[in-house]
Amino acid sequence: MEGRRMDLPSGGWCELRDPHSVTNRERRPLLEKAERDEKQMAESALARLDFADKLACLMISGWSYDLPLPGEQPSALEDVSAMDLDFIHTELMKPENMPFLDMGDPKDPKASPEPSGVSRPVFSTTTSSAEPISLTYETIGSSSLD
Repeated sequence: MEGRRMDLPSGGWCELRDPHSVTNRERRPLLEKAERDEKQMAESALARLDFADKLACLMISGWSYDLPLPGEQPSALEDVSAMDLDFIHTELMKPENMPFLDMGDPKDPKASPEPSGVSRPVFSTTTSSAEPISLTYETIGSSSLD
């Protein structure tokens, strides 16, 4: 799968990198943030926006804005049109654009990640109190990013 270019509402464009090129070193901070902030992301639009911005920093490989790429300067996202950024976030939150976050079911070692487009947990883990937690695509990509 190659990266893809998409037209933005402003008339500009944004290019996303191939999600299969994401390394574990790049994935780990997103998983840590999602796990640490799971409750806030379920309840706070700002927490979801922060996660989506971190994902944008990882995935945007080019754009028509006369700004540094967010992977080089994350604060550049603050100067992007809100409508464009919402569009980018919505596209990034689609399961096919973040397969690297789907680690399958840890309770079933034979389970492999399901095909794209299936609603399922992005990951599941156990807290120190042995209570399972999971983060779903729906939790991450709630209506505030649509």
